[in-house]
Amino acid sequence: MRLASAITLTFAPFSPAQTGQTRLLVDFSEKPEALGLSAFDLCILRVDAQVDLEAAHALGHKVLARVPLFEVPAGSPAAKLAKELGVPLLEGKALGSVRLDATHPHWAHVVVHELVETAAERGFDGVMLSELETMSHDAERAALLRVLPMLKSAYPDKQLFLEGGASLLREARRHLDGIVFIEETGANADADSALRLERKILDASRQGVCSYVVGFENPEKPTNIAARAARIRQLGGVPFFTTPDIHGANLGPLLEVSRRILVLHTGAARETYTARLLHGSLEWLGYQVTYQDASQEGSAWMPGHQGVSAVILDQSLSLSRERQHALAELVTTLAEQKVPLLLTGQPWANAGDWAQVSKVLGLSGTGSSVAKPAAASVKHAEADLMMNPGAISPRVSGLRDVRLTTDDGKTLLSLQADHVEHSQVALTTWGGLWLDPLALEAGPQVNPLPFLESLLSRYPTAPVMDTTSLDGRRLLVTHISSEGYAETTDLPGLPVAAEAMLEKVVSKYALPMTVAVSEADVRGWTPGVDARQAPRLQEAARTLFTLSHVEAASGTMSRPTTWEGKTASGGLMNASAPEKDLSMEREVAGSLGWLHRQFLGQGQAMRLVSWPQGSFPSAEASAFSHQMSVENVATQSSATLAGRISPLPARGWSSGESFSTVLTQNTGDAAAFIAEATRTGQRRWLSPVQVSLSFHDAASANHLKQVEKMLDWCASQPFQAVTVGEYARLMRDASRTRLFQTGADRWIIVNEGRARTLRLPASAGVPDLAACTGVSGFTRQGDQVYIHTLGLRRTELVMRRDAERDYLRLASSTGSVSYLEAGSSRALLQVSHTRPVEMSFEGIMPGSICQMIANGAPDYLMAGPDGRIEFTVPSQATVQLRILPEHKAAMR
Repeated sequence: MRLASAITLTFAPFSPAQTGQTRLLVDFSEKPEALGLSAFDLCILRVDAQVDLEAAHALGHKVLARVPLFEVPAGSPAAKLAKELGVPLLEGKALGSVRLDATHPHWAHVVVHELVETAAERGFDGVMLSELETMSHDAERAALLRVLPMLKSAYPDKQLFLEGGASLLREARRHLDGIVFIEETGANADADSALRLERKILDASRQGVCSYVVGFENPEKPTNIAARAARIRQLGGVPFFTTPDIHGANLGPLLEVSRRILVLHTGAARETYTARLLHGSLEWLGYQVTYQDASQEGSAWMPGHQGVSAVILDQSLSLSRERQHALAELVTTLAEQKVPLLLTGQPWANAGDWAQVSKVLGLSGTGSSVAKPAAASVKHAEADLMMNPGAISPRVSGLRDVRLTTDDGKTLLSLQADHVEHSQVALTTWGGLWLDPLALEAGPQVNPLPFLESLLSRYPTAPVMDTTSLDGRRLLVTHISSEGYAETTDLPGLPVAAEAMLEKVVSKYALPMTVAVSEADVRGWTPGVDARQAPRLQEAARTLFTLSHVEAASGTMSRPTTWEGKTASGGLMNASAPEKDLSMEREVAGSLGWLHRQFLGQGQAMRLVSWPQGSFPSAEASAFSHQMSVENVATQSSATLAGRISPLPARGWSSGESFSTVLTQNTGDAAAFIAEATRTGQRRWLSPVQVSLSFHDAASANHLKQVEKMLDWCASQPFQAVTVGEYARLMRDASRTRLFQTGADRWIIVNEGRARTLRLPASAGVPDLAACTGVSGFTRQGDQVYIHTLGLRRTELVMRRDAERDYLRLASSTGSVSYLEAGSSRALLQVSHTRPVEMSFEGIMPGSICQMIANGAPDYLMAGPDGRIEFTVPSQATVQLRILPEHKAAMR
């Protein structure tokens, strides 16, 4: 079994962007990724592709439809029209297709008024006519030449391309906007194929027709794409490289920055060592983690052409003998291709396989478990990378006989056991070791974040989407889950928890927050709840959801604790409930619909499902919620040990097309909450501040006191508060964001505009605002620079060493900012929040006067020595900001 064939290098060379170059994408798949289209100026898709063209049009990009001229499905409108007009339908090559007889006079009518008109009605900007290579005689050639001027006359605003047809250029060139040449492959390719292609490109250039060239590459063994692209451009063509199936694999010349980590494991992905210990740190570093169960026979080991930045062998790996041997071969290939490898376990039982691996990686020892030693001590511990301060105790449980033997690695943690040294955590030229089996139970001894940052530092610096901040302020996310809603409290008057939470917390703190309610609770169907209390419980929900700063969420119908595919189980309801066994549709869609009808007013909507605390949705349940345009959030308990610092938890989890945002439940100790929130925001913003409560927290005066301390502290901090729904949409968008490098310190970022903060090391410089597209400003926090974007589908980022001193830029805002107009000396924007919004701008010459008009009320501000102004505007405001010229400032 050979695994190496699926490895793709992620550091292939790229060509610097040149002014005026068209970026081409050709994708003949049925469902192209709409987001990826935003990075390309010209896209050619199937005429029946399932894609929304509006996003591309909004950016001014062109999308052409590939229109077959001859073969059509037997039951298609084109076939029916041809039959009505008497155009003969011949036998097609593909099953279920027929071939239109182009020699018939009415064939042109079918092409113009059905085949191409369909593309025009769908909104395509033009067509690429295909199947020219199937023309077999001069009559078909003549028919095609007659139809070209008819198409230009009927659709003067549409572009007209041919796919192939180089022999027609001399006669057809006056009607064409371009010609597409697809590289010969398979049986059609020979030693002269490249030369023939070059001649076609050169001839098209001489005829005054721009040629667009689709070349093929093997992603497993890429050649010099940059050199091939440069040659095509030199001949006058526009290049695009993909795989022979032409199904959207973009291999160049605009190369995507791959930030994918592959984890090979056994069993449930969410229970793996990597998911519980390393995932959160990888997420903060901007990597997308893909989990592959390597123990499943016949499964693909690697994610194909997408490429990987590193491979992690998870501690859970348990493989057959054959697969262990294949894994040893994979390690050899990874080392040869310099793809970083991280070992968190030793999955090889066969001594021969381990000998092969240890030789390649420069390790010694048997790799076997070591019997409990009589004496053990810490041999070496890199103090700066330890997770917690203080002395390190030796961990001998699960100890492996492994040690570095080369001088080019760096041991971070090792033990001396019975006079033998054993490496536990190390960084090496091929990746690293992390052999700490007790990390899940006792917490890691080494901090995963700086360890992984060092392990992956071999890759060039590139921006990542930051999900901890917006507009230069750290995020505050407040969530109240449905548990305990109907519980009776110990407060005076014995209110239920819903009433106490409403009065003591939700009404008191005008912070955006999300409140989840379970349908069974408010209908009196929860065990222990009297159904006669339903009107009282429903009135509390109705009042909660009328508050303008509250986002309504569904806690499902019965709060199921387990999901298996589309089946939910574990939800409990009392005898009053008319139904006990609930489908996924009833638990999710049914509860959303019922709560909406009962409690929400005009203009409100249920946009979030809050899964029961401690449970996690199946991929099917998560995807189902997204199909309804509803985000979903899971709340997990904290793994923090008393007095210990824990690694960053995962804040998002994806599986295929499904995605769930993950919140960490607070422990109820306000002092511990404040200490942790302060620690994770001191040097870097490592996570948003999450106030994750439930109605249980309002059940007693002591619990409420802790909640009030948490929220009092949060209200005093310069955070930007958002609802869980807004945060979940940001998280999903960040996970789907695609990044393309166009040159040194230049990138294109495409997403839906929900995630609009980019992060880079401060050493990378600052944005060149005059050269960027869609960037409004930046701020620094510790050793990072946080870059604010306008929330466009396509952002172009260009970095420079030092900031301009005379270019107005946003530094920070406590409320969400939406730009209407932006320039070097002016800005028109809107802000929205539940409280007055504090704003600051920089990039102003010291002493300059700025005119600020908020909702029509003018004010004048002078920039300080640091070129900064600060002001506060109403919670809902339209703000005009303008730097006054010197003579007008003097008049003031």
